[in-house]
Amino acid sequence: MFITIYSLILLVSLIHTRRSTKIPLFWFLSLFSSIFTVLAFWLSALVLIWKGSLTLTLAGFGTVLLAIELIALLGILIRDARNFSYAEQSWLRIWRLPSLADRNSEKFYFKNSRGEQLCGKIYPPRDASFPLIIQLHGGGYTYGSIEQMNAFNLALNEWGYGVAVLPYGKIPKAHLQDILDDLKSGYEFITRERQGQYNGNTILSGRSAGGHLSLALGHLVQDPHIKGYVLF
Repeated sequence: MFITIYSLILLVSLIHTRRSTKIPLFWFLSLFSSIFTVLAFWLSALVLIWKGSLTLTLAGFGTVLLAIELIALLGILIRDARNFSYAEQSWLRIWRLPSLADRNSEKFYFKNSRGEQLCGKIYPPRDASFPLIIQLHGGGYTYGSIEQMNAFNLALNEWGYGVAVLPYGKIPKAHLQDILDDLKSGYEFITRERQGQYNGNTILSGRSAGGHLSLALGHLVQDPHIKGYVLF
């Protein structure tokens, strides 16, 4: 009875995880953990019946379960490291915890030259003596969002810097020229609307594909107020 109930709980958890993450690798990791946890229960029951030793059964089950949980924990750590985000993680959604890395940010909206409305995010600078960092997320030009580097952006903001995270279209729906148009429109909007809130200088920053797009954006806008690049 207990094993059946536990199996149902694992099934519900697995379904939730599948809906919460877009990365198939971690869904398969959850599937692996769930199946082997249930098998460990059944094998423990068989050992108890066969050997009649409760101590041996608990020791064996505990070892298997610990190994499974360590594998699952490793998967979560890898996922967090890959995404640089705490707001998108499914285990945070399960508990409905707010994203601490999002607490200082504000959303802003602008239109590109094609008339499409896009949503960006800004962490205002401590005062007008700080520059504004223009942050572009990575994702191989095909995925990613303005939520990707929340913790990193918050750390920069807590040091005083303003951080504006610009959105852009993704391939194949958007071509490279469309992506650059999105970024140029966002850059011109945020530097115009936030004029006077920072010292007038900007720093272009980006991760992976965002690093390449930062260089392309700087070449495109040719703004003398761009004082540097942080690419990683």
